[in-house]
Amino acid sequence: MQKVKVLIVEDETMVANDLRYQLSSLGYEVCAVAKSGEEALRNCEIHQPDLVLMDIKIHGELDGIDTAIKVANSYGIPIIYLSDLKDPATLERAKKSRSFSFLSKPVTEFTLLSSIEFAIKNHLLLSHQAAESFDGLKDYVFIREGNAHTKMPIDSILWLKAAGAYCEIQTPGKIYVQSKNMREVSEYFNPSLFVKAHKSYIVNVTKIDSYEGTEIMINGTKIPIGKTFLQDFKKRLKLI
Repeated sequence: MQKVKVLIVEDETMVANDLRYQLSSLGYEVCAVAKSGEEALRNCEIHQPDLVLMDIKIHGELDGIDTAIKVANSYGIPIIYLSDLKDPATLERAKKSRSFSFLSKPVTEFTLLSSIEFAIKNHLLLSHQAAESFDGLKDYVFIREGNAHTKMPIDSILWLKAAGAYCEIQTPGKIYVQSKNMREVSEYFNPSLFVKAHKSYIVNVTKIDSYEGTEIMINGTKIPIGKTFLQDFKKRLKLI
């Protein structure tokens, strides 16, 4: 399972090393450290990071804001700005770019984690909205695992199961428990593929192996179909 990949764009070695250490301890993968905008763009092309931590004041012809705009336009990667600047004009430029958050130096582990979670959540929401014009299809979601988020291909998810105030995401080899209820989690998935079969189950219809009466079989597990959902569910199965 892939970790969330983070690109650090920071020209101060000590600051970059501290960020690398904090990110690693939080469960994220630092795919590269760039010291200039030009180097950052090359690393985006090579590593395809999931998130960029971008210092505003960096070496090279491009500052952090110019680089962030190019990254967002070319790769659609969410950006978190890093800076100790208090110049109003620079801050105003930063606000107008497509950044998801702004962190003041020095960065603490708590603010770093909170900002990354916020950036990922908002990026997913915006991606979901944009994807609706293409039948709502997306390739992956980020599932919380401990303090970090794991990149999960949607095609690997078998079903969602309600567990009180929590939701269990079932994959072939593991269950991921999320601190959101099933309704909230289901909002990140395409409703034409993930269909409610029971008050406690939303299943990936492409993963159904067989159907009989009021049960379906997925990956060797029987899942009940509630009476309320049975007729609509049968229509989704294209029974012959």
